[in-house]
Amino acid sequence: MVRSEEVQRKLFFRGRHITESTIQDLLETRGLSAATDIVMSGCSSGGANIIAHLDYLRTLLPASARVVGFADSGFYLDVEDSDAPKRFLVAAIGQNGTHMLNQRCLENYTGAEQKCLMGVIAAGYLATPLYLWQSRYDSNQEYECWNNRQCFLDYGKNITFWINATVLSKPSNGAFIDSCTRHCPSGMPFGDRSGKNVMDAFAQWYSGGERFDGQLNDDYPCKNCCT
Repeated sequence: MVRSEEVQRKLFFRGRHITESTIQDLLETRGLSAATDIVMSGCSSGGANIIAHLDYLRTLLPASARVVGFADSGFYLDVEDSDAPKRFLVAAIGQNGTHMLNQRCLENYTGAEQKCLMGVIAAGYLATPLYLWQSRYDSNQEYECWNNRQCFLDYGKNITFWINATVLSKPSNGAFIDSCTRHCPSGMPFGDRSGKNVMDAFAQWYSGGERFDGQLNDDYPCKNCCT
């Protein structure tokens, strides 16, 4: 008799194959092949993966379609608390999840491929248009500051700087930066100085209008920024 703890088991990760099979099914049986406009979206880790995988996903979709990404709460700075968990995702003995990452990024970060999962780095390599919805005071990144108000203020300035330097430095991209203490739609922003909410702002950008909206003059914590 072999005790269960002595049985060797292998765990397989098939994220790329699941992604490709899902899109293939949508193309062949759900009418996606006839789509003219496609918005690839995600929140939290889904938002991070939109930023990291958007160009690869674009190659799986109809060439004639207009494809953009919409990433919510997925723009993470390159700090140790974000970096460490991602090492397993790209390690050969982990999930080995590098195939869908930007190849130019991988070439520049050989041996540190997890960097290409960081929004602050991956966004700089994107060719497919991206619209970013991000809080300056993302509650999922509060581990950097906890209850330190000045730290949060500084973090907000830092993340705003990098969104401008990476996402908004490309004319095809847009962003809505709010001052809610939120992660994903856990607190919807009331709107920017013009009264637009994030969906209004996204629709305007998609139609060729303003590229940037948000709440940049609000303090932390902002009690009047969100519903």
